[in-house]
Amino acid sequence: MSQQRESWTKWALAEGVGKSISASALKHAGANVGHPIVGGLAGAVLIEVIRFFLSGAALVARKESWRITRREAVLGVFYATVSLSADTAKLVGFTDPSAQVGAATFLVLTSIVPGAILDWLFFGDRLNIRQLVGISLFLFAGWCFLDRPSLDYFASPPLWVKINLALAVALAINEATMRSIGAKESSSPFATSFWLSIYGLTGLAIIVPLASTIADVPVASVLNRNAVAAFFVSGLAVFSYTIFRRLAYRDNARLVYKKLIMLATYLFGASLIGSMLYGEPFTVSKVLGGLLFVPAYVLTSNRFSAELRAAWFQRQASAS
Repeated sequence: MSQQRESWTKWALAEGVGKSISASALKHAGANVGHPIVGGLAGAVLIEVIRFFLSGAALVARKESWRITRREAVLGVFYATVSLSADTAKLVGFTDPSAQVGAATFLVLTSIVPGAILDWLFFGDRLNIRQLVGISLFLFAGWCFLDRPSLDYFASPPLWVKINLALAVALAINEATMRSIGAKESSSPFATSFWLSIYGLTGLAIIVPLASTIADVPVASVLNRNAVAAFFVSGLAVFSYTIFRRLAYRDNARLVYKKLIMLATYLFGASLIGSMLYGEPFTVSKVLGGLLFVPAYVLTSNRFSAELRAAWFQRQASAS
C-alpha cells in the first residue's frame, strides 16, 4: 500500500511540473505569435501533432493495445474540445505583456470556488460556514497574489484576468472528465493520449482554415521560430502531464490528495518559472497568497473534508 501511495504521489508531482512548463511555454508563445487566435490554433495543431507521434511511438514500443472503450471515446471528444478552447484562450491572454504566468495560474486554480457555487445553485449542496471561510480566504489569497491591487483594478480588470477566471470553470469540468476516464477505465494511458490527439486534430482541421479566412490572416504568417519552439515545448509538456494524470488515477490515487499535491506543485512551479524566465515579481505578497492557497482549498473542498474525517475515524477505530 505504501509503495502504491508513493507511486501516485510521484505522478501527481510530475503532472504539476508538466503543467507549469506548458503554461510558461504558452507565455513565451503569446509574445511571439502574429495573431492571437489564429496563432493559438496553429500552435494547438503543433501540440496535438507532437502528442500524436509520441503516444503512437509509445504504444508501438510497449506493444500495448490501441483500443479504448466507447465511454472513453465520448468523454475524450468533450475533453479535447475544452482543452483546445482553453489553450487558445490562455494564449490570447498571454499576448498581453502585463500577463503573469504565476498569477494567471492562481486564477485558473480557483476553479473550486465556482464549482462549490454551482453545486449549491444546481445540485442542492448548500454552502456551509467552512466553505464560505475557504472562499473568503481564496479571495484574499488572490488579492495577495495579484500584488494587492486597488478596487479600480477589479472594476475593469485586464483581458488576461477575465480569460483565466473563465478558464477556471472550464478546466474544472475537464478535470472531472479525465478523472472519470482514469478512475473507471483500464485502457492504456498512451492509447487515451493518442486518441485525444486524433480528436483534437480532426477539430482543428476544420477550425484553423475557418479562423484564418475570417481573420484574413494566413496561418504561415503568424508563427515565427520562437513561437514554434515554444509550442513544441508545450506539446511535450501536454503529452507528459496527460500520461502522468492517467497513471496517478490508475494507481488508485486518493483523488482529493492527488489534486491538492498537483495544484500546489503547478502553482509553485509556474510562479518560479515566471520569475526566473520572464522577470515576474516574486514578492512577499505572492508568497503569502501561495501559502494561503492550501488552507483555502482544504476548507472549500467538501471532498477533502470528507476524506480527512474518514481518515480520522479510521485511525480512531484502529487505535481502539
